[in-house]
Amino acid sequence: MFLNLSISLSVCQILLVKCEEPRLVISPPLSSLYAPAGKPFGLMCKGEAQDAEDGAFTNMEWINPRGEIIQEGTPGVKEYGLDSLKLSFVEPKADDSGTYKCTALYGNTKTLEVNTNITFYDDIKFENCEPIQNLIVGKKGFISCRPVGNPQPNINWEKNKQRVRSERVAVTPAGIEISSVTKEDEGLYTVEAFVPTTGTNKYKNITVNVLTPPRIIELPEEFVAIQGEEYTITCGADGSQPLAYSWFDPCPICSAWRILTREKQHLAEMESEPRGGGLGCPSGGLLDFYRSDR
Repeated sequence: MFLNLSISLSVCQILLVKCEEPRLVISPPLSSLYAPAGKPFGLMCKGEAQDAEDGAFTNMEWINPRGEIIQEGTPGVKEYGLDSLKLSFVEPKADDSGTYKCTALYGNTKTLEVNTNITFYDDIKFENCEPIQNLIVGKKGFISCRPVGNPQPNINWEKNKQRVRSERVAVTPAGIEISSVTKEDEGLYTVEAFVPTTGTNKYKNITVNVLTPPRIIELPEEFVAIQGEEYTITCGADGSQPLAYSWFDPCPICSAWRILTREKQHLAEMESEPRGGGLGCPSGGLLDFYRSDR
């Protein structure tokens, strides 16, 4: 009798797999899962037992985080073979996150269960993130781009593949603030958004142009026109191209003046008798007109 017991134990040790208890296994085989909200996702619960006959696992069910049985045949639950039950999410929301449990009976007597925690996260998006943005030399600047998601991503900014580091620059959740813009701030910026818990990593490139504000370089301080005759005044400026020129008339009684724009020149032509007043270029230069009897 003792000899037979010894042999029996040796066989069990050699064939250790036969001594394993029946169990339920969830695939993917992780205790905590992360999946993007709004995208299809599925879980498989499968019964495993050595040399078990088909149908050994019965009453297999999925239970949601609220403790409710997800009825088989409803959208999302489908039997795959005699010992497997699939749980599908067509368009999951963040509110669907939680612990899901799979239960079953083995041999109609032994209760088995296994669970996994699922977090449905909102995928990373970039808000207010135009691909081309302009800054002005000498002014305060802001490069706008806000990465958002759930969980909230970590944010990193690079310029020309180098991490953004400057006393003039402050990185905020909505973008980069620059205290005083210089030509050195021009270049290709990349904002990286990374969520460690999900492994989600996304990038957005932004081309930043630094513009020089226009400066009047050609404008007569004083201009005399003869009554009834045509006249031409030229206003020239430098700065980042292209420049948009315009004339303005601060005098309400001078409404008969016509405004023309021709590339780098601005021509104002008189159509009626001048009554005094002025015309201005964009930077605020002012031209005075005088009546003349010549």
